[in-house]
Amino acid sequence: MALYAFSSPAFAESCQLRESRDSILYSYLSATGVDARAKTLDAKKQRDVSEIKVIMYMTDWCPYCKKAREYLVSTGVNLIEYNIDKDRDRRQEMRNKSGSGAVPVIDIEGIIIRGYNLRAISAAIMSRRNSVDLVPAPYASSANISINRISMKT
Repeated sequence: MALYAFSSPAFAESCQLRESRDSILYSYLSATGVDARAKTLDAKKQRDVSEIKVIMYMTDWCPYCKKAREYLVSTGVNLIEYNIDKDRDRRQEMRNKSGSGAVPVIDIEGIIIRGYNLRAISAAIMSRRNSVDLVPAPYASSANISINRISMKT
């Protein structure tokens, strides 16, 4: 199983997760500035989105935390929020997971996303929905196309 991610600001972004040469588990294509569209070709392997456990480390004053919360609630995931201003233990837990003190930090069943990145959040939810052990490839910010191949356990 392999993940191929292609990204360039001058072109559309795309990602495919293949189980074999002929079987695509997950694929999306997104033009710059447009929400990613996820397409699953094997619906039998999909979990219900409400089964996906998402932990978000946030603060009350952070506008990106509010945007992330709104988006996550709209997806229907099982969202657990920890306010790191009120809970020192959760703040340290967040730092251990992310290596940073900045919020939001979103943990989607082991996929850690620092900051508010809709594409990364969507890709992580979709990968967990498809029960795939996947860490989303970072989106390249250079003019060159970035190709990442990640071998997957089967």
